[in-house]
Amino acid sequence: MIYRIGPAGLEAKMLETLGVKKTSDSGSFAEIFQKAVASQLSATNELIRGADQKGIDFALGKTDDIAEVMAAQEVASASLQFTVQLRNSFLEAYNEIMRLQV
Repeated sequence: MIYRIGPAGLEAKMLETLGVKKTSDSGSFAEIFQKAVASQLSATNELIRGADQKGIDFALGKTDDIAEVMAAQEVASASLQFTVQLRNSFLEAYNEIMRLQV
């Protein structure tokens, strides 16, 4: 697939990657991008906190379902890995833009 080169093409691709649908009243790209990143960080944080709490509950004997505890930890781990990869991609894109000669 070929993407249009330019601010509008980059914006459309970034929104598609983040799973955000832009409407006419949704604001600027910066606002949408900031909301998407904040949402991803918040979701990852909640998954990690939930997995930690399930681990604590298991250690205290409040639950005996180790499969549920392990599944929650794996989901939290996968979400954290995705968030880190997303961060790495953003840094790589930023560095590439900074290397452009004007």
